[in-house]
Amino acid sequence: MVYAKVHQLIGEIATADQPADTWFSELKAVLRGFEAEAARLGARAARHVRDELCAQIEHEALVATRPSQRTILITALKNLEAIDWQPAR
Repeated sequence: MVYAKVHQLIGEIATADQPADTWFSELKAVLRGFEAEAARLGARAARHVRDELCAQIEHEALVATRPSQRTILITALKNLEAIDWQPAR
């Protein structure tokens, strides 16, 4: 559920024709929400969902025909890759 929702929201941001400051703010909000929701899954599951989402977004960025869409997808990818969850101790 987390994967599908975040993937859809990132896709909507990438296909909307918005100024950079608008899409970047929206993207950051989506990624903060993803980080919080995925954390509830546990560190291992959260990383798995993140890795699957990154693979899908990377593929979409590679086949994107609009430069603005590619930029948004690559920005999402880089920010997702930076998220990490520490295992509970």
